Amino acid sequence: MKKIGILTFHRSINYGAFMQGYSLSRQIKKRFPEAKVEIIDYTSAIMENIYKPHLTLSSLRHPLSTLLKNRQRKKFHQSLKSLPLSQKHICSDGNTAEVLSAYQDDYDIFVVGSDAVWNWCKRGFPNPYLINFEKDVVKMSYAASAFGMGREYVGEREKEYFGHSLQGFSFIGVRDTYTSELVKEICPSCAPTFTCDPTVFLDIDDVYSEIGLTREAFREYIYTRFKIPKEKKLIGLMGAPEALIDRLKTECGKEYVLVGLYHGTKGADVQIVDINPFEWAAVFGLFDLTITSYFHGTLLSLRNNTPVINVDFGEFSKKYEGKIHDVMRRMDLLECHFNDRKAVEKMLEQVKTVISKRDEYSEKIKTNLEKLEKSSEVFFEKMEELIK
Repeated sequence: MKKIGILTFHRSINYGAFMQGYSLSRQIKKRFPEAKVEIIDYTSAIMENIYKPHLTLSSLRHPLSTLLKNRQRKKFHQSLKSLPLSQKHICSDGNTAEVLSAYQDDYDIFVVGSDAVWNWCKRGFPNPYLINFEKDVVKMSYAASAFGMGREYVGEREKEYFGHSLQGFSFIGVRDTYTSELVKEICPSCAPTFTCDPTVFLDIDDVYSEIGLTREAFREYIYTRFKIPKEKKLIGLMGAPEALIDRLKTECGKEYVLVGLYHGTKGADVQIVDINPFEWAAVFGLFDLTITSYFHGTLLSLRNNTPVINVDFGEFSKKYEGKIHDVMRRMDLLECHFNDRKAVEKMLEQVKTVISKRDEYSEKIKTNLEKLEKSSEVFFEKMEELIK
């Protein structure tokens, strides 16, 4: 029996990071049921410290918000039982070679990704996610990304170290055009291939199974818990501009409830914070429309066949093609993408267009998501070759 180890950001208190790890491990297991698939339970000590609760002036000033975030953190830890974690857990920022050597004999195939595993700004350089093993192992990447890390962080030392690792990959799957160009710059002989973020594969039935409720029962639970009138429709907000939210309350407030997700959303009618990753993935299916500046908020809306309007106003996206722009381009939905948070009137006009043509957008999402999913078949074909 072949053993496949996935190295990714599964312990982050981040809904998208958790769900992409869950989805990739599930998809590989479904494709190769005879293989043993595990998520390598390594995490960066730096990031673990970031996610730990800290007593700050802000937490003292906002006790309710702090309570909700602590409940959220607890639910993330409880959800780890749904991941196929390795028995060996390492939390370290020590010697990278030592960390890799601890796992190198445990698996026949190593898969790094998805998510920004090749952005070493926060986790330091070198780090285990670059998987530069001391001895030959079978390595693949799936939807790996360096998004958020500018070229100023890629010097000769980094090129030499990471380039040596890349040359040993049996398959290099990347999530976005930026990472593809970076890989070719570091390793001109390498041939990166686009592979979609694994949340595109997420089986929503699996999500409801993890929650332990049917779709109808989950809707009833959310409406009841957050005291939402049954006759109201929902617009989900995750990083939406405040000026747009103000206009939405005026224009759509009679028919829709504005639901803020993840962080406190100023102006939202309802705030949903302390839910687990599976509940978060499912709640997008209750929305008539999502407005978000988050990548996985975009993808989970699409996965639930919910139209989405996104705003990508990050500094990195001003210099390079943003990851949200990248996926919306591939989905042929760029009319729903904005990079100017002040373009409130244009966004509001697009909101009205999407609401009025929701069925058309839902059908377009379904068709193009299937195409996006098929684009990653080459990864699984290569894995099949390696498993034989």
